[in-house]
Amino acid sequence: NENKLTKSTRLDFELTPTNIELKSTEIIGEKEARQTVTPYSSIKITQSQLSAIPSLAEADIFRTLQGLPGVLQSSEFSTGLIIRGGNTDQNLILLDGITVYNPSHLGGIFSNFIVEAIKEANLTKGGFNAEYGGRLSAVLDVISREGNRKKINMKTDISLLSAKSTIEGPFYKGAWLVSGRRTYFDIIFPKLGYDNLPPYYFYDIQGHVFTDLTYKDRISVSFYNGIDDFQYGALALNGDWGNETFSIKYRRLFNDKLIGNFILAKSKFFVNFGLGGESGINEEDTIDDQTFAGDLLYFLNNNITIKTGYQYKKLGFSYESFFDTDTLFSLIKKPNEFNYYSQIKFIINKKLILEPGI
Repeated sequence: NENKLTKSTRLDFELTPTNIELKSTEIIGEKEARQTVTPYSSIKITQSQLSAIPSLAEADIFRTLQGLPGVLQSSEFSTGLIIRGGNTDQNLILLDGITVYNPSHLGGIFSNFIVEAIKEANLTKGGFNAEYGGRLSAVLDVISREGNRKKINMKTDISLLSAKSTIEGPFYKGAWLVSGRRTYFDIIFPKLGYDNLPPYYFYDIQGHVFTDLTYKDRISVSFYNGIDDFQYGALALNGDWGNETFSIKYRRLFNDKLIGNFILAKSKFFVNFGLGGESGINEEDTIDDQTFAGDLLYFLNNNITIKTGYQYKKLGFSYESFFDTDTLFSLIKKPNEFNYYSQIKFIINKKLILEPGI
């Protein structure tokens, strides 16, 4: 009887890992799961899957996604995702809720995200919900991996292209994780006798830390910084471009049926290019994104779920070109963007689910 009062009980427990030998097992339950899950065109890839898939030199999340149905690549040398006929700039790419602009290195050959620092990546190729409104092609939501809450671990990998290291450990009622990667083309090539090649390298630093202040309150911080650096002294040619992101997220469990998530984030993509030194041609381009967003998820009952939220963005676009002391071109815009969405999920029966949104 739904009118009777129900009592909520909290149980905290940990599982101790151990090795056991299993016989052949038959797993049945996909049909039952599909009764409550509406994946549409969604695919989830975990960190272990990304690491296990064969790759060139090192695992790459975008290269893995290019092998999925409905996903194409613009060329053999590009990590750009062409999904259902859309262009690469029509995809919304998120890192822990932060919009990341143009997440690629070396003109698109490598993606920015470090696989060891990723928990999972969710790619929605169509039919995404109202909370992702405004995008034409697809949504890629990358979630950072939480660190080890018991002890400090460290892992280092060296490949033909780069060296990377990941360290993680416990934090006050939580955990932290930092992962870094750097290529060494600029160091190896001169030692091999290729002195005429322009020195180029890129690096990434990605991290995540969280703490459970109480059973109902969690605060997490995510950050990413990645830069490509290119210089060629013979032509006084130099350039650097990259991404910087930082976010603070607060999750609140108001009660057994209502969950709130609130995020304050900053994302920046920049390109600096110069030819001929300070008296030559110099270009400075920047996209600056400051976001404040929140959403509420309410479980009315087993068959009805309501989600509503808002997002405010303060954007900054700057495109400037200079020759010596003269300004050749300057475009600076600082628009504001406000979004609101609301959606509801009805499980009508075992064969019909409705999920309208606005």
